[in-house]
Amino acid sequence: PLASSVRGRTRIRKPSMQLFDPQAHTGRIVLKIADDGGFEVLEGGEVAAASPEHAFALEELLVGTVGLTKIRRVFSRRMIDLAFDRFCGERWMREEMPDLTQFLLLVPQEAQAPAVMESLVGQLNDLAFVEIAYFEGRSEASTPPVSYVRSKTEPLEPIQGYLFPAPQGIDAYFAWSLPGGTGQYSKIIDVEVAWRPEHEDLPPFFASVALQAVPADDPNIESYRSHGTAVLGMLAGNPANLLGIAGIANASPIGVAATYVQNSTIASAIDLASATLVQGDVILVERQIAGPPGVGSHPNCGATQRDPVTQSPYVPAEYDYSVLAAIRTATANGRVVVAAAGNGGVNLDDAAFAGRFDPASPDYLDSGAILVGARWPDTGLPTCESNYGSRIDASGWGRNVVTTYWSGNLVPNPPATLNNTYSDEFGGTSSAAPMVAGAAALVQSIQVGRREPVLSSMALRALLRTHGTAQAANSSRVGLMPDLFRIQEWMTADSDGDGVKNGVELALGRNPNVNEGGLISLIHFLLEE
Repeated sequence: PLASSVRGRTRIRKPSMQLFDPQAHTGRIVLKIADDGGFEVLEGGEVAAASPEHAFALEELLVGTVGLTKIRRVFSRRMIDLAFDRFCGERWMREEMPDLTQFLLLVPQEAQAPAVMESLVGQLNDLAFVEIAYFEGRSEASTPPVSYVRSKTEPLEPIQGYLFPAPQGIDAYFAWSLPGGTGQYSKIIDVEVAWRPEHEDLPPFFASVALQAVPADDPNIESYRSHGTAVLGMLAGNPANLLGIAGIANASPIGVAATYVQNSTIASAIDLASATLVQGDVILVERQIAGPPGVGSHPNCGATQRDPVTQSPYVPAEYDYSVLAAIRTATANGRVVVAAAGNGGVNLDDAAFAGRFDPASPDYLDSGAILVGARWPDTGLPTCESNYGSRIDASGWGRNVVTTYWSGNLVPNPPATLNNTYSDEFGGTSSAAPMVAGAAALVQSIQVGRREPVLSSMALRALLRTHGTAQAANSSRVGLMPDLFRIQEWMTADSDGDGVKNGVELALGRNPNVNEGGLISLIHFLLEE
C-alpha cells in the first residue's frame, strides 16, 4: 500500500468523442485499466481480473460490438517485473506511478466500420474501471533524404562543428579531457526502427532489443536504416579509426531497441530498454507520432512534417499515453530519457493538446523526459519544423550535421557502399536529440569518473534548462543548447559554501543554493530564542 506521503498522479482526461480513421489508426485499441485492476491475459487469450465481473463486462462488450477480439498486454515483460519497477519508482519519487501491467491491446479479428469502432471506444471509456481507451495511431513513415554527392577524402571530425566549444557547439572536447569524459561509464540505448550495424564507423552493440523489427521487404527499410545509422554515428562514431567521424559519447556502450509503425511498440521498446539499463544510463527516443488534427504550424515551412493521411503534425512520442507511462516509469527508476520533440512545427502549448505539454496546466502530464527542439547552427534560431513551447527543455543543431550514412552524400574513393558513406545533411529534431543525449551521457559518465552520484532525468533536465547557449531571441521556445564547459564549471562549484559540490547536491535532491547546515543552525537558534 502507498504511504500517505506519496503524491497521487494526474490521470489523463477521457476524451468525449474519438473519430476512427482506418488509414491513420492501426485498427487496434489501447486500453488502460485502472491501477491495481488485476487484469491478466491468460495463456489461451482469455482475460481474468481481480473483480470477475469487470472481466466479464469487458468480454461481453467486445463480443457484442466487434466479435472475436485478441487481447494481449502492451508491455511484454513479466508482470512481477513491471510491478517491481512501479514499486521502486514510487519509493524513489514519492509519487504514484502508472500500473504498466494494466495496459491492454485489443485487436478485433475482422475489420469494422468506423462508426462501430467509435462506439466501442466510447463504451469502453464509460466503464468505471477503465482509465482510458483510445485508438492506436500509426507512427510516421520514413522519408528518404534528398542529397547531392561529393567526395569524402579525409576524416570528417574537423567539420563536426557541434563538437566545438560554445557558442558553436556543446564543447565535447572539454568533456573528453575529464575522467569519464568520453562516456565510458554511461550506456545509451537508441529507440527507433532500424540501423546499419555493419557501418565501418560504428561499434558493436552491447544490446539489441528486437521488439518488432522492420520487415526486410518494407520499401522504406533503407530510409529507416539510414536514419538510425546517422543517429548512432553522432553518438558513437569511432574517432580512433580515422575513417570518418567522432561520436559525442564515443566510449559509451551503445544498444538499440527496435519499434515499428505501431505506437504501442514504442512504449514496450522503452520499457525493455529501461530493463536493460541501470540508474544514470540514457534512453534516446527517436520517434515522433501524429498529434491532434487541426493544429497550425509554422507558415511557409516546407520542412514541416505532417501525417500524409490526416495532415496532423508530428509531435513527441509521449503524446501516446502508453509511451508516456513507459517513460515515466523509466525516469522514476533512475534512467535518463531524452526524446525528440518532433518536426511538426507546432506550439505544444496550443489548446489542442489540452494542457498535456503545459507545466502550468492542471492537466499537465510530466513524463520526466528531456524534450529536445532544433536550432540553426549559425544563428541559434529555432528551425521552422521544430516543435516548440514551454515544455521543451533543450535544443541542438537541426541542420548541416555531419554523421554516418544518412543521405550518403559524402562518399569515399571507390568502391563506395552503404557501409562506408557519410553525410553533412542530417537535421531536424532527429539530429538535435542525439546531441543532447550524448551530452547527457557525458555528464553522467563524468560524475562516475569523479566517484560522485549520477543525476536523475529530472535533475539533468533542470541542469540543461539553465546551463547552455541561449537560442536567438524568438517567440518559439526551443531552449538552451548544452555547454559542457559551463555545466562542469557549475557542477564542481559550491554555491552555498557548505563543502558539498553543486553536482552532488543536485544528484541528492538538495538545493545547491541553500546551506543546509547553516539553515539548521539558524532554526536551532530561533527555537532557543
